Amino acid sequence: MHYEVAIARRGPFEATIEADSRAAISGGPPPEFGGDGAHWSPEHLLVASAALCYWNTLEWFARRSAVPVLGFSCSARGSVAKGDSGLRFTGIRLEATATAAAGQESQLSQLMEVAKKSCLVASSLACPVELVATVRVDDRAREISVVS
Repeated sequence: MHYEVAIARRGPFEATIEADSRAAISGGPPPEFGGDGAHWSPEHLLVASAALCYWNTLEWFARRSAVPVLGFSCSARGSVAKGDSGLRFTGIRLEATATAAAGQESQLSQLMEVAKKSCLVASSLACPVELVATVRVDDRAREISVVS
């Protein structure tokens, strides 16, 4: 497998990111590094990639196990700090909430853990990715925390 993207400069702090027939997105540095905050930064894209990959992985396992995911949302936060070799991500925290059909909350909870362990992007990062997973069913919630 290979994944290819193309970056084309549009200005001193703006580039277009393209891949195949996908819609182009505008990228640039975050305000902390001289950007204007109007474009997707590499830092935001990395954090978004971890969250999106987690969701995709969960959906794949859920479909394979015939456990419907009735709803899903995830907020993600990446932390950056200066270390011996310069700035680096020190961790990413995913706070995911999935809605299960009545009687399937336990299976969905287990699949959320499996998806975290199987997420390609999270497994490829040098920083830890923490998951706080909540399963909802009929306004009831049970919270589990998976830290790796």
